[in-house]
Amino acid sequence: MSAFLGPIHYWLYTKIKFQDDIVNRVIAFAQKKNICNSLEQDLNREYGKLEQEPLESVIDGNNIHGWLQEKVSLVEYRLAEAVTEILKNEKYDLPALQSLFYEIGRVASNASSISSASAKEIFQFLNDLLLDGMPCDRANEIISESD
Repeated sequence: MSAFLGPIHYWLYTKIKFQDDIVNRVIAFAQKKNICNSLEQDLNREYGKLEQEPLESVIDGNNIHGWLQEKVSLVEYRLAEAVTEILKNEKYDLPALQSLFYEIGRVASNASSISSASAKEIFQFLNDLLLDGMPCDRANEIISESD
């Protein structure tokens, strides 16, 4: 593993922060709907909270890969737990939760110029935005490039 921060580390940290923003929006949704009122505190206690400072000021320079892996796990567990807790609650509103995720995607895609993009460009946009483990996991890959 490299001993310095490179573009891939900033790219991954951007994806981690985007997912953390999704978690925060899900928490706000739960609070607004009066579902799981202690959700934020429960998530913070169980998994911790992502730092909001620039990467170079928070990362463990002696363990770059391990630090990033820990943060990937942190936000992945937080999102999974937040959605699970909402759906376990008798007051949950699945269509409203689906709308929240749809709106997050709509806003993110409107901020880019993917409306006339090719399938490959859309795949790259999603890959640059959504967290899917560590890059070395290669969770997603192009198997066909036709539109």
